[in-house]
Amino acid sequence: MLKALLSCAVLLCTACAGPSFISRPVHNDPSWLVRLDAYADIGKGTELRYNHPAEWNEAELREILGRLLLQERVGLLEQKPPPQPAFSPDEIDFLTPRLQEAFRMARPSEWVVFSVARSTGATQEVTSGGFFLKDRRLHVLLANHREPVSPEEAMAVRENPVSGLKGRGNILTFDPARFVLTTQTSWLGGYSGAAASEMILDQTGFLEAARRPVMPMAPALALPPPTAAPATTPAAAQPTPSVAPQPPASLPAQTKTGGAAKPNVQTQMQKLQEEIEQLKQKLAEQSEELAKLKSKSADTKPSKKKTAPKQPAQ
Repeated sequence: MLKALLSCAVLLCTACAGPSFISRPVHNDPSWLVRLDAYADIGKGTELRYNHPAEWNEAELREILGRLLLQERVGLLEQKPPPQPAFSPDEIDFLTPRLQEAFRMARPSEWVVFSVARSTGATQEVTSGGFFLKDRRLHVLLANHREPVSPEEAMAVRENPVSGLKGRGNILTFDPARFVLTTQTSWLGGYSGAAASEMILDQTGFLEAARRPVMPMAPALALPPPTAAPATTPAAAQPTPSVAPQPPASLPAQTKTGGAAKPNVQTQMQKLQEEIEQLKQKLAEQSEELAKLKSKSADTKPSKKKTAPKQPAQ
C-alpha cells in the first residue's frame, strides 16, 4: 500500500513538473529574453510541424505587434473596461528585429518565446508569451501581462515564458477584430502553471487589406444653407377677401417652376415701356402712311359738274 502511494506521489510530481524543453537563445539579458523552445522529448517534437523558418517584413511585423490588444475578463454584471495594448511602443521597437531573427532561425519543431521585465519602484513586472506559424496562420500567446512578480517568480517566467503565474483569464485580441479566427487557452508550456491566452490571426488577410490603396473620396458639394419657411398661421385664422386680387394685365404671368429665379420687376417695366414706345412709333408711321394714301386718292378722283334741270317746252 505504501509503495502504491509513493508511486502515485512520484507520478503527481512528474505531472506537476511538466514537460522539459531544449532552448536556443536569440537575445538574452536581465530584462529582455527572446529564444526558440522545443520539447526535449523527441516523440513530442516530431509531432509538431510549424511553418518555420519564416521571413517577416519589419514594417508588417511592427504593424501586427502594435494592434495586439488584451481584454480583461470580468463578471456578467461588471462593466467591461476598454482593451489595452499588449505592448508599449518601446517594447515593439525592441521585439520587432529580435522576432524577425528568431523566425528566420526557427526549425519546424520550435516556437518563439519572449519575456520582458520592468522595474516599477520596489517591485518588478513581467510580460511574457510566444509566437509560431501553423497552417500559414500566426498564433500569438500571452501568458503574463504587466504581472508583479518576486525574484523567484521572475526566474520561473524566464524558464517557461508561455506558462502563466496567476491565471487571470485575460483574452488576447486584435484590431480590427474581423481578422481574428479564434481565441482559446493554450497549455503549450505544460500544466504546472496557468494557461496562456492564444489567438489565431489571419495575418495574410490583414496585410493584404493594409496594402490595398484607399480610394480618395469625392469632395462634397457646397450646398447653400436651407432657408427657413415663413411662419404661417392656421387657415381658420386668415381673413378671407371678398374679391381675389388679380395681377396687373400688363405684367406677364409668373412661371410655376419652383427652382427658377423670379424676374426683376423694374427690368420688366423697362422692357414693356420700350415695347409701348415702339408700338407708338409704328402707329404714327402707319397714320402718316394712311394720310398720304388718302391725299393721293383725293387728287386722282375726277370732279362732277352739276347741270341745271331742263325746262319744259311751252
